[in-house]
Amino acid sequence: MGGRAAEKIMYRQNITDITSSSYLSKATKLAKEVVTKHDFSKLGLMSCDDTTVSLETKFIVEKETKRLIEKAYRNARRIISSHKKELELLASVLMEKERLT
Repeated sequence: MGGRAAEKIMYRQNITDITSSSYLSKATKLAKEVVTKHDFSKLGLMSCDDTTVSLETKFIVEKETKRLIEKAYRNARRIISSHKKELELLASVLMEKERLT
């Protein structure tokens, strides 16, 4: 979520590419696993998979998964915004030297 948030803050746009799409897919998978297997949702004490749950439960899983991803994105934006000067300095050094050692 940090890369997407940094793009939005630094360039005021989403620069979507295969990499950011892949990260979003992985974040979604992880958030769904947290919701369905680790009790971080409104589902309560239960573990579920797509084959054994009702449509209502599937809806809750999707809603909770989205909530976690959006929360992570907001948190990433907050952190990056609070360190924007450091990010700008790092970017300028990287542009100048092309790598950090």
